[in-house]
Order: sequence, then structure tokens, then C-alpha cells
Amino acid sequence: MSEPPAARAGLGVTAKLMLLGASLRAGGVRVGVGQLLSAHRALAAIDAADRRDSYLALRSVLCSRREDLEVFDAAFAEVFVGDAELPAQPEALDEVAALVLPSVAVPPQRRVPEPDAIQDSEVVPAAWSEVEMLRDKDFAAFTAADRRMARGVMRRLAARGPVRTSRRTR
Repeated sequence: MSEPPAARAGLGVTAKLMLLGASLRAGGVRVGVGQLLSAHRALAAIDAADRRDSYLALRSVLCSRREDLEVFDAAFAEVFVGDAELPAQPEALDEVAALVLPSVAVPPQRRVPEPDAIQDSEVVPAAWSEVEMLRDKDFAAFTAADRRMARGVMRRLAARGPVRTSRRTR
């Protein structure tokens, strides 16, 4: 039984990312399994077929120092733009390598609805609070109801005790 094309493409991306990681390590860049998994996630979040987007996503994930950028540029050109192609069927991975690789496929592209398709919803003003109104209102402009409300707020503030017990007596 042969693998579906998506699975073969995933192995191709994984193999190329492994080559990129090895090339970066050879150039002195610190790249571990965590960075390679982040690179997979970065490629899943963008259109991985777009070379520029892939370049920028991988560069942002795998380069943590300014010195890494030049090494990354050379390694990316060698792995992704170079003439050397990977074999169609990569060798079977040993048990440890298979555990390290992600087991989730690239998620399908999400459809974004057209702006015309979004129905106009009723515009509702933001919620308001009488207490917030009192914060900005001048005391001279307070009505009797506002004064009662302000006294209630101050009473509740004064009734709160310390949240944490303390030995301090001051």
C-alpha cells in the first residue's frame, strides 16, 4: 500500500528541515529538536509553497542571533534552492527519530469569508457602568442619586480587608 501524496510531501519537508538543521549546526548555529518542531509549526501556519514566506518563517524561528542570519541564508540556499534533490522514498527512520518527529499533518487552508458575505449586524454600544461615569464626573455636577451611589462605592472599598494575613502592625 503506497502512502498518500500529502504524507510523502510531509516527509519531504521533514527531511529538508532536518538537512537545514544539520547545515545550520555545522555552521555553528544552535538548532535543536525544539527549534525544528517550531519550524514545522511555522510552515503549517503559512503557505509553505511560497518560497519567500517559508524563508521568512524559518528564519524567524531558527535564527536567534545576528551572526546566525548569514549562516541561515547559505544553508537555506543550499537545501531549498540547490540542485541536489532528496530521494523520492527516504529511508525508514529509526525508533528514536520517529518519536521526535511531529505526528500531525499540516492543517488545511481556512476559507476566509468575503467581506460582502458577512451580514451587517446591529451596532451595539459598549457596555457602560454608573460607577465608571462617577469617576470622571465633577462633584459639583453630582445629583442626589450620584452621591448615594458614590457613598456606597466608598463604603464597599473601606469594608475590604487585607487579602493576605500579615504580621505587620503598622
